[in-house]
Amino acid sequence: MDCLRSTCYTPAIGNIGCERLLAIWSANVVRITLLTVIGTSVSAGVALGGFHSQAGWLFFLAVSLGLMMASHRVRLFVPRAATVPAAPSARREATEAAALLVPVLVLLASLICTSMVSSGFDRWYPLRVIATAGALWYFRATYQRLDWRWTWQSAAIGGAVFLLWLALEPPVAASGTALEVGLGELSRGAAGLWLGFRIIGSTLTVPVAEELAFRGYLIRKLVSPAFENVEPGRFTWLSFVVSSVAFGMLHGRWLAGTLAGMAYAAALYRRGRVGEAVYAHMTTNGLIAAYVLWSGRWSLWS
Repeated sequence: MDCLRSTCYTPAIGNIGCERLLAIWSANVVRITLLTVIGTSVSAGVALGGFHSQAGWLFFLAVSLGLMMASHRVRLFVPRAATVPAAPSARREATEAAALLVPVLVLLASLICTSMVSSGFDRWYPLRVIATAGALWYFRATYQRLDWRWTWQSAAIGGAVFLLWLALEPPVAASGTALEVGLGELSRGAAGLWLGFRIIGSTLTVPVAEELAFRGYLIRKLVSPAFENVEPGRFTWLSFVVSSVAFGMLHGRWLAGTLAGMAYAAALYRRGRVGEAVYAHMTTNGLIAAYVLWSGRWSLWS
């Protein structure tokens, strides 16, 4: 009790410690309640296979982002000096950072949300595509300032990554994947619609969102905190390696993902164009999609 009182009323932080504890406790109560309701009234498979594994992350992110927003906007938590309007350059930096990061954050958040209500096969994948496309559309004015010219070299890099990805793919299991089984449970029309959104997501929204975040933002942020002043083609070993490893860790196949991140970074470095990294990534994913549909090797999409 003394510890709780100390956390809540420490003069240096005011009431924010108590607010954080209350928010986390409340979110956990909601999570456990929803887990019980879904398990008893909807599906035990969804509760254990989807909601249980993803809800913790979703509520953690929601609470963290909510507290971050409150700490910047609620007057109780904002120092008086912080209420001075930001300079135009700072506002431009914040706008550019948001345009580069928000789409991938929306992509990840929607992935968590759709996985929560799935038990292996994510039948709500189309919602991910729609949400990410909406975020990209919202910031379309910022993207018009980027160089989107296509080159055959970027396509060649994407093709090389595709071959590398296949070479590093583990052997296919004898039994059908959850994706294959899930598609078999859908009607022909629903399966065709799902596959259409999967192709659009793989070849369009995912490459654009991920490359804007990793090659448009992170690789420059690792060069200088004032990333907007860093030319996209600026090379440092730290930014090259760290951004590529981070990209690999985002994917289930960390080694293939890290090598792919390095290849897409090389596409960026050629002429300092984020668009070339995007096209290389699109080429890789497009070839993977075509190979999956041709060969039925659904594990590549798992």
